[in-house]
Amino acid sequence: MKIFDSIVCPSRTPKNRKLMQAYGTFKPNLKLRNYLTFICAHLLYQQVSFLRHILTDVAKILVYACSMSKVWSSKDLSEIPVFDLCSLSTQILSSYSGPDHGLSHIIYKQNKYGSGKIAGSTTWNKKHNRAYGISLSLYDQNPITGRTAGDPNADCFAICARRDSCIMIMCDGVNWGYKSKLAARSACFSAMQYLNNQCFDMGEQPESSLDVFVKLQSSIEFAHTQIIKNYAGLTTICVAMVCKVDETKPYLVCCANVGDSYAYLKHVNGGIQEITVGSHNIKCEQDIRDTGGAIGPVKGSDPELGNLTFSMSFADVGDIVFLTSDGISDNFDPVVAKLASSVSLNTKNPDSHYDSAKSLTSLEMEPIERHEFALKEMERVVLEYELTAEDCISAQNLCAVLTQYALLLTDKKRKVLENPEIYYVRGEDIVRSSKEVRHSADIKLMLADLPGKLDHASIVAYDVGESLFLNDYVPDQIPRHPSDPGPSPYRNKRQKHKLLSFRSLSRKEKYNMP
Repeated sequence: MKIFDSIVCPSRTPKNRKLMQAYGTFKPNLKLRNYLTFICAHLLYQQVSFLRHILTDVAKILVYACSMSKVWSSKDLSEIPVFDLCSLSTQILSSYSGPDHGLSHIIYKQNKYGSGKIAGSTTWNKKHNRAYGISLSLYDQNPITGRTAGDPNADCFAICARRDSCIMIMCDGVNWGYKSKLAARSACFSAMQYLNNQCFDMGEQPESSLDVFVKLQSSIEFAHTQIIKNYAGLTTICVAMVCKVDETKPYLVCCANVGDSYAYLKHVNGGIQEITVGSHNIKCEQDIRDTGGAIGPVKGSDPELGNLTFSMSFADVGDIVFLTSDGISDNFDPVVAKLASSVSLNTKNPDSHYDSAKSLTSLEMEPIERHEFALKEMERVVLEYELTAEDCISAQNLCAVLTQYALLLTDKKRKVLENPEIYYVRGEDIVRSSKEVRHSADIKLMLADLPGKLDHASIVAYDVGESLFLNDYVPDQIPRHPSDPGPSPYRNKRQKHKLLSFRSLSRKEKYNMP
């Protein structure tokens, strides 16, 4: 027994001090029975701790799975359930459109600078970090002429956020040229004007989700008629409206889209899911050059509404709803990013934007796996930002990080096309055009090995919840039109009167100098 009496008490070590306090105080010299009791308690604590970590991981998985809202999607409105809506406020907190004045381009083009409302709002340059959008070109710039390929930018977005609702529109003009640009802006302007007039200004507010879908469908039809009147080209369109329901299910996201402009939902608890998943078959191979549908004069004066789809999902406060053009969504495809190859792709097509024989890895993915990977890649990019910033991402930062990802992914392709040497013919004093360079066989082979897809990339996002709209205002980053006075530098008329009165005083009167 003397041997066991000389054993040092484990409670004196820092590692087990807290454990000893939990299971009682042991004497400095442990007896054999007490020491064996301590060992059994320690082993039991380790098992309970291991089980606790397992249960924590399982709980995280269940929370992540429960955070994914159910998505209803169909081409027939009768197959989507109907929910009643609350009375919606008419106060506009943010209204922004782009690029290059966005939907206001139609008014400026027609020289109608009146002081009234434009598509339901007095200004379309009122940005907010909770309601934001970005549109830019991923194309290369010709080093000889200085012109950017694909100009003008044929994308157009618009967002109009109110206290408890929001209207979001994304249009992507098909092909290049001014007609595609005019089609996207005409559709964006017409759809926003119709929805603001019918839901808030002149018409009756929607009382249910069915009323919202009817108005969304009518706005797309109205946008098509205006494209025909303006003799414009073709464009895709995605229109979404976020409405408040009640306290148990705060907000409802209703969406209607034609073409390959999609809507997504980023949950506050983590995870991103596509709302418009029913507009394209994720189980079959899709050609990224085929939009699937468009409004405008596709067949005579008729549109192509083959994939016109209505989608709906619930959103909580803190979730972010965002719409993207294919310049954003396609670049998250692992096959486009050269992270994998597709099982069913025809590798004999040298003009394909994603040649499976040129992928950087031998990993093969089915179409549904590629879709899931793209959503996970979006989640990864957002999570990296949140870990770096140590804060939840806002709508403005979400737009920034997703467009930055597309820019970095396509950087190598731009560097190849911006090399001045490929525009000169060796031994001859001839300069090739950008079109000749792009269609040359050697440049095609070089681009086939590089990741990314060059396109116009646009995104518009909205932070769900009235309480998230703080008093901070995002400063203007694009020049305003002369007819747009912009925001007032004064908070109210009383502050303006005080400041102007103070400025009119002399220096002695201002500072009470003798």
